[in-house]
Amino acid sequence: MASIRSLAKRVALRVSAVVARHELFERPGERPHQSVLSAQAWNSGPSDVLDTPGVSMDVAAFKPQLLTAAPIKRMITQGPAIVHHWATWCESCMTETEPLKALNAGTNVPLIGVSWDGFEAPSADAALADVAGVVQAHAMAWAQVVVKGGAPHFFKTLNIQLKTVPQTWLIDAHGQVTERIEGPISKNDIDALIMKANAL
Repeated sequence: MASIRSLAKRVALRVSAVVARHELFERPGERPHQSVLSAQAWNSGPSDVLDTPGVSMDVAAFKPQLLTAAPIKRMITQGPAIVHHWATWCESCMTETEPLKALNAGTNVPLIGVSWDGFEAPSADAALADVAGVVQAHAMAWAQVVVKGGAPHFFKTLNIQLKTVPQTWLIDAHGQVTERIEGPISKNDIDALIMKANAL
């Protein structure tokens, strides 16, 4: 019994050292206030129709949210917005970090990252953790959501024809997609998007 207690104590000390070193727990006041989602928002399945009036997002906190297709559609079609579909497992997506920072800095139109990590991860929570780590590491200071639920339902809900990442959309004030850049974004794309976004 004493050896079990000794082992448990060593494990607890090691875990607490890792937590302290990597600051894995939140500090008081760190968590931004967010609107409460209905219980249905967290259910996976073919349907995710919600009555949630809105989604609060503290961009400065670098904290992605896990959302199903319907609230993502509502978020991005409130327009105007620039929507960047990406995933941490997509190599060309990861090359876009610096250009996207220039895009975010060049316009007041909100930039929203929509991560498809949930389609490949073993769980929604694992996908959220992967995205949160990349967002923090690359200081991606814009709103991020991680898709929860099946890819076919998401593609149908958002009317996505090209089922690959990266892709970037410009959404006008009426919630309509006016521009689609399919594939990696270039400097010319950034300049054109900034001009078009600032004209909305």
